[in-house]
Amino acid sequence: MSPVRPDVRAFFEQYERAGQDLDDCALTSCFCDVFVSLDPNSATAVSPQALLAVLPRRKALFRSIGSDGLELADISEMPLDDAHTLVRTAWTLRMDSESPREDITLLSTFVLRRQNGAWRIALYLNHQDIAKLFGDLARACRDARACRLARSERC
Repeated sequence: MSPVRPDVRAFFEQYERAGQDLDDCALTSCFCDVFVSLDPNSATAVSPQALLAVLPRRKALFRSIGSDGLELADISEMPLDDAHTLVRTAWTLRMDSESPREDITLLSTFVLRRQNGAWRIALYLNHQDIAKLFGDLARACRDARACRLARSERC
């Protein structure tokens, strides 16, 4: 992997902001008209409109584990040709102050495609099973809250 080019870094800063703000227009502009979404369990062709449809559920999923989103922690790039680049990223879950756990890092790989002079996500690979990970974290969060509540009732 080579150093990240400034325009690729700027793209991921825009993508991160759009995700934090749940800015539908900015977020959909980060993706090709159809992109491939991969994880350990599936490979799916997705439209930006389908992505927008799941954002409310995504936000609720993050809240269920005591998180309000992701922060880009690491990025590296390997240009493939003039129109494509492979980007590996690490994202840290931003947790609320009551969260009893260590930082959690999520790894993703992207293939970006330059369209009309701008980078767009053509392929998005989550290296973890996000549904399973978040389900496990939500259970741990509920258990920790129940434990805190039990301790406070004993006092």
